[in-house]
Amino acid sequence: MDDFDTFWEHYPRKTAKVLALRAFGPALKKTTLAVMLASVERSQQSDQWRRGFIPHPATWLRQERWTDELPATHPAKPVLTRFANLGSHER
Repeated sequence: MDDFDTFWEHYPRKTAKVLALRAFGPALKKTTLAVMLASVERSQQSDQWRRGFIPHPATWLRQERWTDELPATHPAKPVLTRFANLGSHER
């Protein structure tokens, strides 16, 4: 398996593979496959990607998105606990 195939296997959006392949070579001259894959993995935890807003792979490569500073992921907000003890009062 070559580097592009590895990238393609890990990138969650399978769109415009030919364009992604064209963008991959120039991107690989600027960074390593390991850096790309680590960034893809971090991005998959972002709110944006979890909501389905995932850039096309060619766009991600051309825009050097592996350099993005992603906001820290926050654990899911707890459900309101205002009524959590409802019914647990002694009668």
